[in-house]
Amino acid sequence: MEYDFAVRLHFLLMAIAVFLIAHKRRKEHWFVYAFWELSIYNVVDELIGGGDSYVWYELPLLAFILIHSWYKFKRGDGN
Repeated sequence: MEYDFAVRLHFLLMAIAVFLIAHKRRKEHWFVYAFWELSIYNVVDELIGGGDSYVWYELPLLAFILIHSWYKFKRGDGN
C-alpha cells in the first residue's frame, strides 16, 4: 500500500469515527453541535482530497459554524 493512500485512508477513518461519536451527542450543547458540523466538513474534505492543505475559506467557515451553532441553541432549536 502506498504511503499517501495509507495516510489518506487513516485520516478518512478518523474523520468518520469523530463524526459517529459526535452524532450521538450533538444536541447536548452548542459547542458540541458545532463540533458535529465541523466533523461533517472534515469527512467531506477528506473525501474530496483537500484534507492535507489549508484553504483560505476554512477559518471563515469555522467562525460561521461556531456563530450559527451558538445562535441556533440560543433560539432553542438545539434541544
